[in-house]
Amino acid sequence: MSRSNTRDKVGRSALFKGEIKNCSYPDLMMRFRINETTIYPEFLEMYLRSHRTVKYFQRSASGTSGTMVKINKRVVENLKVPLPPMPEQTAIAALLSTWDAAIEKTEKLIAAKEKQMNALYQLFFQPGMSANSSWHSTKIGQFMTPRKEREVPSEEIPLFSLTIEDGVTPKTDR
Repeated sequence: MSRSNTRDKVGRSALFKGEIKNCSYPDLMMRFRINETTIYPEFLEMYLRSHRTVKYFQRSASGTSGTMVKINKRVVENLKVPLPPMPEQTAIAALLSTWDAAIEKTEKLIAAKEKQMNALYQLFFQPGMSANSSWHSTKIGQFMTPRKEREVPSEEIPLFSLTIEDGVTPKTDR
């Protein structure tokens, strides 16, 4: 468990299974052993990553620098942990683990799709790099003229506003 870090990262923890000989741990980290007859380790790991626990550690952290706050052993030991029966702990951990894996896969898929989209943007819109040699560049003023109306003239001819906050929005939304 991270005992010292930025406020948003203090208290982060991970479950390590196994042992590494001749391994040293940084002084900014705390190690705990779990009593597996009382609590299912993966259930505890999920609870330590929960919004409620993260907020508890953030509130409990102290330090003179906002970029480096600390929690101590007492803060960790005072954390209240719900303790359902062991079969419920394993079921909850399995369910949350399944959701965690699905979210991770979705995030990887989104990142891959964004990478593909950026490649397409470069292929089609980077100067001098058009997909078709018959393309030519034209100034936007050749096919678009500003409108000065302040009211929406009719539903057949929509009027749009360009804003920094929302981009292009129908005038009827304003």
